[in-house]
Amino acid sequence: MRLTQRNLLTSLSALILALILLLPAALPAQAQTPAAEPLTGRWEGELSFQNVVLTLVVTFVEQDGALSAAADIPQQAATGLPASALRFEDGALHFELFEGPRLATFDGALQEDGAIEGDFTQAGVDGTFRLARAADVPQIELLDATPQEAAALKALDATLEQEMEELRAPGAAIAVVMDGRVLYRKAFGVASVETGQPLTPDMLFRIGSTTKSLTALALSIAAGEGIVDLHAPIGDAVDGLDPALAKLTGAQLLSHTAGFKDEGPSYGPHDPSALGETARSWTADSHLFTQPGEVFSYANPGIALAGLLLQEAAGAPYDELIEQLVLQPLGMAHSTFQPTQAMTFPLSQGHSAVAGGAIQVVRPYSDNAGYWPAGFLITNVDDLARFAIALSSGGTLGGHQAIPAEAVELMSSPHSRMGEGAAYGYGLMLREQRGVRIVEHGGAIEGFTSLFRLAPDHGFGVIILANKDGAAFEKTADRAMELLLPLEPSAEPEQDDEPIALSQAELKRYAGVYAQMAEEALEVRIDDGQLVLVLPGGELSLTPLGDDRFTLFGLGMSAPASVEFIAGPDGAIEYLTLGYRAYKRQ
Repeated sequence: MRLTQRNLLTSLSALILALILLLPAALPAQAQTPAAEPLTGRWEGELSFQNVVLTLVVTFVEQDGALSAAADIPQQAATGLPASALRFEDGALHFELFEGPRLATFDGALQEDGAIEGDFTQAGVDGTFRLARAADVPQIELLDATPQEAAALKALDATLEQEMEELRAPGAAIAVVMDGRVLYRKAFGVASVETGQPLTPDMLFRIGSTTKSLTALALSIAAGEGIVDLHAPIGDAVDGLDPALAKLTGAQLLSHTAGFKDEGPSYGPHDPSALGETARSWTADSHLFTQPGEVFSYANPGIALAGLLLQEAAGAPYDELIEQLVLQPLGMAHSTFQPTQAMTFPLSQGHSAVAGGAIQVVRPYSDNAGYWPAGFLITNVDDLARFAIALSSGGTLGGHQAIPAEAVELMSSPHSRMGEGAAYGYGLMLREQRGVRIVEHGGAIEGFTSLFRLAPDHGFGVIILANKDGAAFEKTADRAMELLLPLEPSAEPEQDDEPIALSQAELKRYAGVYAQMAEEALEVRIDDGQLVLVLPGGELSLTPLGDDRFTLFGLGMSAPASVEFIAGPDGAIEYLTLGYRAYKRQ
């Protein structure tokens, strides 16, 4: 794949394009002329004027004998510009973008080589365009459920509706994929508690940290093409970084072993340039809590920096590269980082519980371009179903090799240990559940929660998007697996055993203060002959399991949580891990 540098526009051309982008969106107009067979589909090419060359993509759709079209200009982050006055007769094409003084007209003709060439005019400036048919976007089918599957899916409906009530989620959308096709897609509840508008499966959600999976895939593809060296110091490609950060590698960033403190503000700059500006403002003292390569600790800044590595190594903006490397090949046409683009599609509103328990729409809409790679993609279950199919089938989609199989293998292989029985690949969590290999990620951001789970050995995937924070539909995902996969029987519940006895010396081995940041320190102390973990919400007893592993339960937790202590070479405890994050002993 050839990656192009961003073009430098002259002041005149920049003005012209700004006029285009500032216009309000309108619905695509439908021409009355039936489409000729060669025209329908996606066409890609170039728009040339004033010594400027821009990528131009036009997608033609025929429905009920009427032809419609929409144009994209990727370098300007312009997607779905609606075409009007569309005509295609005897090989001649005409269409227009917008009205009045900003009217842009396109007149071209079908050439012998199958391309369309013609002239472009806007605001007194003339140019040319050429379009050639792109490779067809892989199509995925809606799989007809068998009677047994239909019964299973009816049971899944009941589970999801019950969990919606438990989580107090206004709405949720779900898709299930099997064997390269969509078995099930459905929406429940409302898009907004203020309007009562029913939620539909095509509506867009923020997906939070599930974005990390797409960032990791893009970097894995770029690594396979020799564009990025994941094992070289990132300072080789990214200038202006703190010297200690410049020594980190892409592999450490993607596997969460770079030693970053976890942070990631949900609100910040909107301009894509913020990605570089944000990372270059960091210092090792402000953002690292330990030496690289020592321990897994989930952290947003590392993935944000990985996105900057991709951007600088490839010489194009991060969001354009995600579009080029992932979204376009997979046909994820409704995915974007730009809230203003998301607003042109059906859009779900995010919600949160406030004081008193009321569920309210979250305002303002979260966005922080400095952390786009870590958690800010806006998409829907249909697009993520395409992503799920590709990851569960070695990169194939609709019978075509949409993304390299080597990239899928790289990101879904273990690169760091998360805890007992779990590992992290690049942008994916890896574990086993009842004898089935699981590849997954989840996301949470103001107003939204996402769950993305695959069983690639069985061609299975489930995606659940909720328009409320704190609403990960784990029960529904588990139920989907129980209904559709050959899981091993659940283990018999273990009897409540007496805690393992620890000597005073053993207790002292674990006691101490652990922290990433001083304001979020965790204390482990000895209380009446047992260990107690002091959290902001209270104290919880640590039940020892042996091998430096403990469990804790309480404070509104729905299930016991695992705590693991990690010793250094001399046997002394150096880290406490809780909830995918490590805390260093102070």
